[in-house]
Amino acid sequence: MAKCKILATVGPASSSPEVLASLAVAGVSVFRVNASHLSPEGVASQVVGIREAVPGACVLVDLQGPKMRIGELSAPVELVAGESVVVGSGGLPVSFDLREAGVAVGDRVLFFDGRVECVAVAWVVGGLECLVVRGGLVSSRKGVNLPDTLVSFPALTDADRDVLSAVVGLDVDWVALSFVQTAADMLALRELVPASTGIMAKIERSAALADLDAIAAVSDALLVARGDLGVELPFEDLPVVQQLILDRGRAAQVPVVCATEMLESMVLSSRPTRAEVTDVAHAVGAGFDAVMLSAETAVGVDPCAAVAAMARVRDRVESSGVVAVVSDGGVVSGSLAVARAAQQLAADTGASAVLALTASGHTARMLSSCRPSVPVVAVTPSESVARRLMLLWGVEPLVSSRPSRIDEAADAAAGCAVAEGLVFYGDKVVVCGSRVGPTADADAIWVQTI
Repeated sequence: MAKCKILATVGPASSSPEVLASLAVAGVSVFRVNASHLSPEGVASQVVGIREAVPGACVLVDLQGPKMRIGELSAPVELVAGESVVVGSGGLPVSFDLREAGVAVGDRVLFFDGRVECVAVAWVVGGLECLVVRGGLVSSRKGVNLPDTLVSFPALTDADRDVLSAVVGLDVDWVALSFVQTAADMLALRELVPASTGIMAKIERSAALADLDAIAAVSDALLVARGDLGVELPFEDLPVVQQLILDRGRAAQVPVVCATEMLESMVLSSRPTRAEVTDVAHAVGAGFDAVMLSAETAVGVDPCAAVAAMARVRDRVESSGVVAVVSDGGVVSGSLAVARAAQQLAADTGASAVLALTASGHTARMLSSCRPSVPVVAVTPSESVARRLMLLWGVEPLVSSRPSRIDEAADAAAGCAVAEGLVFYGDKVVVCGSRVGPTADADAIWVQTI
């Protein structure tokens, strides 16, 4: 059974019921709906379409967040290194107010994925005078990045709120927030989504790195959004920061997703490049919970081939045994200590799986964070919890009612796992659950032969 999960973005190339079903068969665990390219009603329609095509699918809605772009130009403009340009209403127009955004003299202003770099020199009539450090051609609607500025705009926009209103009642499993800068951004999102919905912080602003531990503490997952993050940081820093975010997510016991350009060539090609294969392999080997496809499945020539290619690389890396393990150092919570003990017991006894008896998914999340060598079969009475757990590394969620007594619950969970072909009669499994009651934190582990 695969451990690192695959997220696939749904778009024009993959929104038909037939392709959605094929993507699930090819290895997709989570379907991403990108709100940047849809109306709120379009987002809701896509969620419903996924649910109908793949019953029980895990669905992530990715909110657009504040978009900073160049305004409308009659023709492309050449910015020349060493010259000055006024950015604002009196020169190069942008879609936002630089002063309101919090830009200060000395801050960098980047255009077109960082290809053009300017530095703020002075406020003048009509905008902000900037010195062009690295020149180039810019055109309408190209992105603007402010890597040195703690942008004053909230990460959660009115457009995002409209999307959240449109999907109320559709049981969305995860909501991702773009351009997160502080933990307060995620707390604002938490107030607007049901408790049953996981919230994911997209780390794509350099400012977020300064508050990363606090962001992880109030989020249910992190996503390394290497597109904008790679613009705001020196490119040589990106691999180091990618590992940093993974490490901080692990320390907080929240899943971490690696995203952006993983198999970008497969937007047009039927085969990935060697560098892309190595990139996916590195992410899997480093221990990311999931790897994500964007344009490859949204508008690519063969979405299923892209998923199949990613799955092949994932499976080869996992079968080689090179996936990074998690350190057991430091004082931890009781539930994490129990999970670590269950992971070690499974390794010592040659168990086929760990059976997690979980109501909220917390026990399964703790077990997943320990990166056990065997699958975590998470048995929960909640369909929404089971769907949300599909994002987690090494977790195979199942839905089954739970008897109040823990021994009866273990027997029922084992029977459910056998029925699904995840374990077999005669196998040894490690059971992890609570003696107190179905909703309490796990406090007991034992080996059981099915």
